[in-house]
Amino acid sequence: YMRGQLHGVAQVFDDPDDDNDSIVVSVCANSNPSVVSATLVADTLSLVRLTTAGGASTITLQAISNGDTAQTSFSVTCVAQDLPPVVVSPISPIVFTDFPQTLKFDLAGVFDDPDNNNLFMVYNAASAANEIAVMVDMDDSLVISRVSPNAFADTIEVSATSNGKTVVMRVPVSGAQVLIQVAVASFEDVTLSPQGYWIPAQEGDNQMMSGGWVFTNYYSSYFWGGFTASNRTDTLQSGMNAQYTAVSGAAYNGSSNYAVAYTMGAQTVVTAADGQAHTVTGCYVTNNLWAYQDMRDGSYAYPPFGGTDGSAPDFFVLHAVGKDLNGNVIDTLDFYLADFRFSNPADDYFLKTWEWFDLSPLGNVGSIAFSLESSVSNQYGMVTPAYFCMDDFNGTPPAQPHVDQPPYVAAPVADIVSDVFPDTMRVALTGVVTDDDSPVDSIAYSLLANSNMNAVEVLVENDSLVITRRVETADTAVVTVRATSGDLYVDFEVHVILNPVVGVREEEMVMDIYPNPTTSWLNVVLGRGGARLVGARICLFDVYGRLMAETSSEASQGTVAIDLSSCVSGIYLLKVIDRNGQTLTTRKVMKR
Repeated sequence: YMRGQLHGVAQVFDDPDDDNDSIVVSVCANSNPSVVSATLVADTLSLVRLTTAGGASTITLQAISNGDTAQTSFSVTCVAQDLPPVVVSPISPIVFTDFPQTLKFDLAGVFDDPDNNNLFMVYNAASAANEIAVMVDMDDSLVISRVSPNAFADTIEVSATSNGKTVVMRVPVSGAQVLIQVAVASFEDVTLSPQGYWIPAQEGDNQMMSGGWVFTNYYSSYFWGGFTASNRTDTLQSGMNAQYTAVSGAAYNGSSNYAVAYTMGAQTVVTAADGQAHTVTGCYVTNNLWAYQDMRDGSYAYPPFGGTDGSAPDFFVLHAVGKDLNGNVIDTLDFYLADFRFSNPADDYFLKTWEWFDLSPLGNVGSIAFSLESSVSNQYGMVTPAYFCMDDFNGTPPAQPHVDQPPYVAAPVADIVSDVFPDTMRVALTGVVTDDDSPVDSIAYSLLANSNMNAVEVLVENDSLVITRRVETADTAVVTVRATSGDLYVDFEVHVILNPVVGVREEEMVMDIYPNPTTSWLNVVLGRGGARLVGARICLFDVYGRLMAETSSEASQGTVAIDLSSCVSGIYLLKVIDRNGQTLTTRKVMKR
C-alpha cells in the first residue's frame, strides 16, 4: 500500500479464425473495488491496492472479436498491512529570543497514522543540547525550556509511535546569547498560578528564575520539592493547606511574592543564571506556617517544641552550604528558625517575622544549597515539616542602629623636652584625638594626672597643654590627658623630659647620638661650646630606672660607643653625669 502492478493482456485471448489485432479487451467486472482498482490501457492492465486492510476481489476481462465475446476471471488478494505514522505538518525551526523561556507546540496535528487511530499515538522528545530541556507533557504538547543564557544551535528529535512503528521528526533549535544581570531575587517577577503559587510548565526537574538567580524545583502531579513562589496571606489555614504560606502572613517589606522551599526529597539549590561565582549578601527568612504550627502544637505522637514541661532542648535550623563552581564545599552557615536550648525558658523562640540571614561569610560561591534539621526526628528522618520561606535573596541587609564610636588617638604628642629654665611650653591638642562620628571641635580635653608635680606644673587651657618647668635639675614627668567625645573618652600620655640647666647651659652643650634608633652599637659624642667634654659618665637606664650600661667620655677623647646588642627592644634613657654627680642632659634612645 499503495502499491500497483502492471500485467500485459495481449496473449490472454486468441481468435482462431480472425486476426488477433482486431480483439478488443476490457475490464467488465470488479467484485471488490474498495480493495483494488483495475484499469486497462491498450494491452496493459493496471492493478492498484486501495487499502492497507486485507481483502480479495475477482477481476473479469472481456474480449470482443468480430461480434463474438469471451471472458476470463482471476482473483486478487491483498494481505493486511500496518503503515507507520508520518509527519504531515512539520514544526518550523525554533528560535529562542529570551532567557528563561519556555515554548510549547501541540503535536496532535503534526503526525498522522494512516491506518490507526491517532489517539493511541505515543510521543517522545530528546536533545543533546545542554542549553535546553525538552519533554512531551500529558497533553501531548512538546515543551522546550531554555536553561542557559549561552548561545547555541542544535537539533531536537521528536518521535511518534503507533502500533509499534515509529517516525522521527528533526527540528532545528537555536538561541542567541542573552546577557544576564544578577541582582536581587524578590520573586515579584515570578508568574503565579490562580492558586497563588508558581507551578512549572512541565513535570520533572525545573528551574524557577528571579532577579538573575536560578532556584531548583521538582514537580509532578503527586509531589513537589525545591523552591516555588507564593503570595498567600491566609494564616488561618492549617496542615498541608498551609504549606504555601509564610507564618508572617505576608512577604517581606510589603511586597507581594516570596519563596517557599520544601527541602525533603528534592534539591534546594540557588545558582547565578550567568554561570559565574558571586558573593551573596544574604536573604530574609522566616518559618513556613505549617512547620510553625507543627512545632507549636506537636503532631502525631510528638509533643510541641520544648516538650510537655517546656524543658526539651528542641531546635529547627536552616543550613546554607556554599560551594565553588566545581561543587567543592567552601563553608556552612546556620540560622535557627526555632530554638529551645536556652537555660532560661523565657529566651526560647519561634521565628515569626522576616529576619536577615547573612550569607556573605561564604564568600565567592558558585551555588548555595539549603537544608533543614530538626531535633524532632525518628528513624525515618525529620518529623517537623521541612519547609521555610525566603525573600529578597542577595538583597540589602537591614540598617543597623547607630553605635557611637569612641574617640581614638590619631596623632600622638611627641616627647616634650625642656633645655632651659625657667620654661613654659604650650602644646596644641586639636587633632591629637579624632572621633569618626563627631567633629574634631566637639572633643574636650582635660588633665587626668601628673606623675611629677614637683618638677612641672600642668594645665589644659583652650585645647592646649601648658607645661611650666619648676626645677633646674634633670627630671621626667608623665602627663595623662583625657579626650572626651559625647559619653565616650580616650586617655593618652605625654612624656616630659627636663634636661639640667645647672652648671652649664644647654646652648653651650653639643651632644651627638647616632644611629638612633639602633640595633646594636650607639655612638655618643659630647662637647661644650664646640670643645670635647672629657671626664663625664655616660649611663644608660631602662624605663624602670635600672642601670643597663655605663662608660666614660675619657675614652676616644670624648667619643664613646655603647653596646646595646644584649638589650631587649624598647625605649631607654641616656644620661650624661659630670664629675660632681650632676645630670647634665638626658636623651631618649630606641633599641630595635
